[in-house]
Amino acid sequence: MICWSITAYTATEPDDILADANAATTYTEAHRAAGDAALAALDHLAGEQPHAVPFLTISIDDEPLLLACASKDDHGTVDHASLKAAAAHVRDTGQAHAPATTPW
Repeated sequence: MICWSITAYTATEPDDILADANAATTYTEAHRAAGDAALAALDHLAGEQPHAVPFLTISIDDEPLLLACASKDDHGTVDHASLKAAAAHVRDTGQAHAPATTPW
């Protein structure tokens, strides 16, 4: 069995944590299930607290594949799409998400 877990919460309501965990028979089933659970949790948080910055962790077989939060611009708009894309990457590939580097 391959264990997986996710946690999602916002800085606004840090005690309101969404957590899910389970086990699957294959690594592919595990990363797909974890990714689906993470995307559902992010959708829930975006619906409940659209202006709060969500934090997300995804672990599969005791290996953290994603420890991330969304960004917020100068106008207060939260970038939910980038965090959802990172979670979808883990769901689809089973690999840790490596964001593009920024040439500062």
